[in-house]
Amino acid sequence: MLNAADVLVARPATDYDQQTECGDSEANEETDSDAPALLESPIGASAVMQFLEDLIFHRKMTATQVVFLKDKYLKLCSYLSETRENEFNLVHQAKLFTTELERLDEETEKLRRQLERACEEIRSEIGKRCGEGRQLAQTLKDAQQTIQEEEKLVTLTHTQLETLRVRVFFASTLTYFTLISSFVVTLSST
Repeated sequence: MLNAADVLVARPATDYDQQTECGDSEANEETDSDAPALLESPIGASAVMQFLEDLIFHRKMTATQVVFLKDKYLKLCSYLSETRENEFNLVHQAKLFTTELERLDEETEKLRRQLERACEEIRSEIGKRCGEGRQLAQTLKDAQQTIQEEEKLVTLTHTQLETLRVRVFFASTLTYFTLISSFVVTLSST
């Protein structure tokens, strides 16, 4: 009795298969031209089914075993077909995502350049404002020094004025006394 591991099913590529593959790839551009069409072609499936029928005919396997193998083969074909379809869908999605990623990268780079320009403008404006602030602070410092000097001059002028008033008062008092004394002398001489 044969085990499933002892059976090797191989089928050489035929001109019909190559025509089918070429026709499929021309009709559907999303299919992979290198993918074999063994399980998709009616010849490949019918050859496997015929081989399994021959095993029954030559009494190498029972009908139950062959039905079991046919079922497994058809499930395998279904899984392979689903896998290929999923693979094609994933490749298509990968292309879409790659395109979207490239678009987002370009947009991100554009936004990064805009952000750098905005930051540079802000730095320039801050530098300008800091320069104006330093200049204004220096102007205020100079004005404060000028005010302090003027306050000193005002204080000095007030002091000199008071001194002058006192001198004028004493001088006028002295003159007054001198006049009175001269008047008294004049009166007394008379």
